[in-house]
This record gives sequence, C-alpha cells and structure tokens, in this order.
Amino acid sequence: MENFTGYLFSALWGVIGIYLIYAGKKVNKFCYFLSLLFFFMCGWYLANQLMPDIDLFQNTPGIIFRVVVGIFLVIGIVIYFTKVKGSGNKE
Repeated sequence: MENFTGYLFSALWGVIGIYLIYAGKKVNKFCYFLSLLFFFMCGWYLANQLMPDIDLFQNTPGIIFRVVVGIFLVIGIVIYFTKVKGSGNKE
C-alpha cells in the first residue's frame, strides 16, 4: 500500500501541474510559475518510488528538496504580492 500512495502523490502533483498550465492561459501567467513547482515535486516523488534503495526525503537529498521548494515558495509569494499590490486590488 505504501508503494501505491507514493505513485498516487506523484500523479497528484503532475495533474495539479497540468491543471495550472491550463488555468494559466485563462487566469494568470503566475500559474505557469507554480506549475514548475508541482512538476518538480512530481518528478521527485516519482524518482523516490523508482529508486527504492535511496530515500530522497532523508539526509542531503531531503535538504535539497526542502530548499528548492522553499525557494519556489518565497519567489512565488514575492511575485504574488507585487502583482496584487501593483494592480491595486485589495483582497
């Protein structure tokens, strides 16, 4: 069952990434940036499932994963708030 949930998470991140590309055409180009994050997560989870002898969420690979996701999120927050502040919309 653990093997199935890993593939399920990988598929979930991929589907969300594809949806954000589709939504980026209609909503905002910011969705394209977020889709890169979800495709990265999809690849990381899939690589973790396909290489059972290496745990990509422990030690150095885990730190690399957290740093990359953190960088994506910080850049995403900065882009989002500058875009909202620049457009004059108050949410």
